[in-house]
Amino acid sequence: MPKLVRDMDTKVNKYIAPYHWTSQGFFKERYEYPLKIIKQFLKRNGALVGLDVGCGDGRLTALLCEDAKHMTGVDNQKIAIDFAKLIFHEVGIKNASLQTGDATKLPFKDCSFDFVTCFDMIEHVPRESGTLVASEICRVAKSEGKIFLTTPNNRELRGRIFGHKVEEKHYYEYNMQELRNMFRSHLKDITFKGIYIPVPLPRAEHFANIVLIRDIFSILIKSGKNYPSISHTLLMQGTKK
Repeated sequence: MPKLVRDMDTKVNKYIAPYHWTSQGFFKERYEYPLKIIKQFLKRNGALVGLDVGCGDGRLTALLCEDAKHMTGVDNQKIAIDFAKLIFHEVGIKNASLQTGDATKLPFKDCSFDFVTCFDMIEHVPRESGTLVASEICRVAKSEGKIFLTTPNNRELRGRIFGHKVEEKHYYEYNMQELRNMFRSHLKDITFKGIYIPVPLPRAEHFANIVLIRDIFSILIKSGKNYPSISHTLLMQGTKK
């Protein structure tokens, strides 16, 4: 067994491959769906400079580069950043920079970015450090800058029926009120949208790419937008005070 795998901390969830670039079907659509909303904001507001906190292998950072003036990606795992740099070079992305950094102490000056994204990262941080991450994300955004954050919802529909189970690689999963409380001192106009209303059957997603039913799962991804309280994933938006 490779040393990297043998030493892998399931909470840290170390990268051993740029898997976000290879996902297909339902899992790709669900992962990338938040960009449909964020890209609308970018197209309305022209060329903006953004930061992606916890960028991992850079898949969503790369897609944001299509509409942003420049993107910076930061992640605490060097192997993920190395993967991202390699892929960005191969596909010819020029308007991005990638570096390692700690989300509880971001290596950027105050008010550096027009918008900040944080996709499915805060659940990988111990809960007691979550407020530090929230503070740092907002610190580096400009006044009136936009914050976009996604994270699993601990009040999603399936969990309400069978009992919510935090993924093994996560420290804690939040609900809307907990996120609102965490960010309310930094942000105004906090709103939520949902991504994917889960089928109330255990492991239903294992069948999501079957041809005859995958359209149903696609509809459920989109339907979550209007029902965040029961959706699998929350997309929080807010404006820095």
